Amino acid sequence: MNALNALNARNARLIVSALVGSFLLTSHATGGVVDMKQSPLAQTVSVGTVVNVKIVVNSPNIGGQPWDSMDAIVTWDPTRLTLIGSTQVGAGTPFFLTGFLPDPDGVNANLTDGNAIFTALGLPGAQIPAPQAPAELVVTTLQFLALAPTPATPVDFLPTIGVFGKTRVLLGGFSVTGDTTSIAFVEIIGACPPSGHNCFTIGAAGCSNTSCCDAVCAVDPYCCDTLWDGTCVDGASTLCDGCGDPDAGSCCSEHGTPFCDNRACCNVICTGDPFCCTTSWDDLCVEQTLGLPECGCDACDVSNESCFAVHATPGCDDADCCGLVCASDPACCDTAWDVDCKESANLLCGGCGVPSSGSCYCPHPNTGCDDAACCRQVCEDDPYCCESQWDGICAGEANTLCNCPFDADLDGDIDGADLAVFLGAWGTNQCPYDVDHSGNINGADLAVFLGAWGNCP
Repeated sequence: MNALNALNARNARLIVSALVGSFLLTSHATGGVVDMKQSPLAQTVSVGTVVNVKIVVNSPNIGGQPWDSMDAIVTWDPTRLTLIGSTQVGAGTPFFLTGFLPDPDGVNANLTDGNAIFTALGLPGAQIPAPQAPAELVVTTLQFLALAPTPATPVDFLPTIGVFGKTRVLLGGFSVTGDTTSIAFVEIIGACPPSGHNCFTIGAAGCSNTSCCDAVCAVDPYCCDTLWDGTCVDGASTLCDGCGDPDAGSCCSEHGTPFCDNRACCNVICTGDPFCCTTSWDDLCVEQTLGLPECGCDACDVSNESCFAVHATPGCDDADCCGLVCASDPACCDTAWDVDCKESANLLCGGCGVPSSGSCYCPHPNTGCDDAACCRQVCEDDPYCCESQWDGICAGEANTLCNCPFDADLDGDIDGADLAVFLGAWGTNQCPYDVDHSGNINGADLAVFLGAWGNCP
């Protein structure tokens, strides 16, 4: 009987203890409330600057509510913000331990993935007062680096993460967690100051492509604070895809900076020739655009080759002449500038074979000369003679290359018809008959003329 009474007494004590424990837990859960939130709830910062987000607590209870430990699961967008850490500077009370401590789920093994658990432990045996709202107690300040512009990116609390992680406030091991649903929003604006120069050119602080500028200045603030120097240009070449940048320069003309304004064309060219996107878009880059449908460059505007010489690329360097030739022979602007294109240029543009052009053996202000064959031969070696003027050098080259200066009627031989022209110039210094340059066509010149009698060599 005594044993039975003892057992009943023991069970009664267990029941009482359970009821008391249940009462205490209920009392703490319903009566004690600590709200946790971020501060400020909205702020605007520049790319490359540090973003401070405070974790603060208060209580709706009259007189506030004590607590002694906290876990806060913080989440953010890692493409917009990078977690640097936390600081207790400005905290409203001392703590025994704070920070992103190791956790069983390994959440804090990587602090750059957008999730982390912040823990704050009060001093042993002490209680921390959460003041009555609207007053607030600063627990810690989270610090992030702003990475890229955005109208708003949130810094929020997650209720749980993994198996063990919970956002909660405790007192003596009991939860006094209240509202944790606030969200802090961070607007990130570009740090790049207005600037008119290309990001791939040295100049004043900042550059014209704001997204590229922000990317560079996030790494090297000097570029937006002081000067866009060579290091900034190198950073742009590394960090920015300048293909398609409207300020990068035309793909169809050379410029001293890398990239060009047509993205598809730029990508094609730089895949085969990285120099064009790392150093400068030079004449070789331009030449590679010819014939590429992605580029749509007019061969007559792009080519650096003479219209009066054969070359393997389409078009030529005189846009007007090129247009005339390609109007009659489109292949000259689509495929290559072959011998037919050159011959057309000689005829249509260079004045080769046009009687009014003047003698091939005498200097004159026109381009080309009256002997088509001789003209083509000279202009093949010296395009200037068909592009600009048939000067004394051109005439000298004709005398060397063509060797038939007295064939006035251009019939391929020197005969009586040509003699009549020679005699008509007697007593003058008319070119090319004043062979000895005496200023007077006379018997000495006649002897040379007669020595050339017959078929031209």
